[in-house]
Amino acid sequence: MLYEEFGGPEVLKLRDVPEPHAGPGEIRIRVAAVGLNPMDPAFAAMPELAARFKITLPSGFGYDFAGLCRRGGPRHRRIHDRRARVRRRDGSEQQQTSS
Repeated sequence: MLYEEFGGPEVLKLRDVPEPHAGPGEIRIRVAAVGLNPMDPAFAAMPELAARFKITLPSGFGYDFAGLCRRGGPRHRRIHDRRARVRRRDGSEQQQTSS
């Protein structure tokens, strides 16, 4: 679900996106669960708020998720780790990993 302009639910669009590939220092996660953060609709509706958090268009939801690390880029060896990520309101992120 993406939005390419700011507004309410009417600006949300279901779009196909290219399959991601893990680059150096990155991982690819098979997402098992996604939470809709209460801030997500606010970012979509309020450009001033989105700018404060450096959110640019096009954008989407799903910054809070849990899943399984499926692929690693070069030099990444810990495949099949369980991962969880939460993006905080101040823009910082918290990640947890377990093997």
